[in-house]
Amino acid sequence: MRFGRIQKFRTHAARVQILATVVLAVLLCTATLLAVLMFLPQPSGDQLPDFAPLETQVRKAEFFAFLDPIVADISADVSADRLFILKTAGRLEAKQSLSWLTRRKLNRIARDYKVETEDADLTTEVLPALQRRVDIVPR
Repeated sequence: MRFGRIQKFRTHAARVQILATVVLAVLLCTATLLAVLMFLPQPSGDQLPDFAPLETQVRKAEFFAFLDPIVADISADVSADRLFILKTAGRLEAKQSLSWLTRRKLNRIARDYKVETEDADLTTEVLPALQRRVDIVPR
């Protein structure tokens, strides 16, 4: 009878240890994310130029000059996602299996571009939809 109690205690202690490890991992991830977000540059009202007093043609040129670096940064991210999608499609065409991380990244991209992945075939539905949607804005 005493052995049964010890075994139950060990099982309970192991579950508590696993739960504590998961809680600590979640807290660490949250703290890391908050630390990263704190150091990202945040646009403020004083960083935005005042386009109001300019003539229409000058205002238009200044506006596009202001937006150009922002569009370039976003286009670089979109290009990286598109390259990843094309490489992943190539792997699937070559009958290679996808890693868990690759599938996770594809799901993140699909969520960002509002492509339904639940009950959808990756090869025939998700990847073709992503190939149509994920592309840069031409300059």
